[in-house]
Amino acid sequence: MQTLHIVTPAHTTTPSTCIGLIRLVLQHIGGSHHVIVIGNESDVSDLRAMGLPVLGFVDGPLDTSRTLARRLQELIQQVTNDGVTQRIIAWGWHPASVASAISWDTSVIAIVDEIDASCSITAGELRIIPTSWTGSECLRARGIPDDSMTEPLIGVNPVTMVVDRSAVQEQLQLFHSDVTVGIVGRLGSWQEIIAMAVRLRAANAQADFIIFPRYEYRVQLMFAAKQQGLSDILHEIPSTMRPIDVVKVVDGIWVPSVMAYDVSCSVLDVVSIAWEGVPLAVPTNHPIAGVPTVGKHIAWARDEIEVCRWLLDLARDTRTSMNETTDITTRIRSIASPSRFIEGLQMRM
Repeated sequence: MQTLHIVTPAHTTTPSTCIGLIRLVLQHIGGSHHVIVIGNESDVSDLRAMGLPVLGFVDGPLDTSRTLARRLQELIQQVTNDGVTQRIIAWGWHPASVASAISWDTSVIAIVDEIDASCSITAGELRIIPTSWTGSECLRARGIPDDSMTEPLIGVNPVTMVVDRSAVQEQLQLFHSDVTVGIVGRLGSWQEIIAMAVRLRAANAQADFIIFPRYEYRVQLMFAAKQQGLSDILHEIPSTMRPIDVVKVVDGIWVPSVMAYDVSCSVLDVVSIAWEGVPLAVPTNHPIAGVPTVGKHIAWARDEIEVCRWLLDLARDTRTSMNETTDITTRIRSIASPSRFIEGLQMRM
């Protein structure tokens, strides 16, 4: 069977774990597989370097000309055998929204982790696989009927870790920190991050915050940090470095609460971090709280004061939360393993 994968790697709704899951499907689901990229030549080069069989790309993901769906359909007809394929998988909200505007003669599956109000989906023949129950609720709120959705599915494709800790610290300029914290979540409250930095400074704790890629409020955060004299504690991951490499050198990962006027249903990035066995602080209202058996243990932070206390404990002794972290890692690996993901995906096809 021929499977065509459509992905927009640079879009904010495409999680960093997405490419790993595509590789997982290529390795474990039979038949021929090809990838179409919505993006530019740089995106294509990066994916090919990761071993993905990219057939071609369509530029202009913002679709200002309103021709993206037509151009995608024309490309598929050009690069596939007479435009015929037996299965199409759209990886993420953006490619799903584009695919939903095309009339297909085959089944189309969309794996959706995060939702973006700027691009809409017309359900039609699209079969959507969310990654959380919160995602299912968001889809219903956007008019997607229940019969166009499946039960949620999560997964992780483990990567080989070859990290020189000192090299990562040097690139990020981490030299005299009591506690190094990775900030994950594209819509986390920048006010909450600044407030946490101020609390830690008042407690005489030297903290460094590493902002993960695709954070939406970077400009506001950097401006506020400059006003508070905190610019030196904020660090961004350079394009030459994998976020997963940073995960291995931080003392803990914090997922700030989402801004009151935003809605987020993304869980895959948090799942992948929990898989790595890193101490993790996630608010109780995060969508991952609904993951069976382990969600409530991951999403335990009731407020910023509790997170601040946790970070101060990490600054004093990084072994503080390792026993609980090991338990969470064991549980998440049992429900997000590659074999469970592939089995679950096949059941939903």
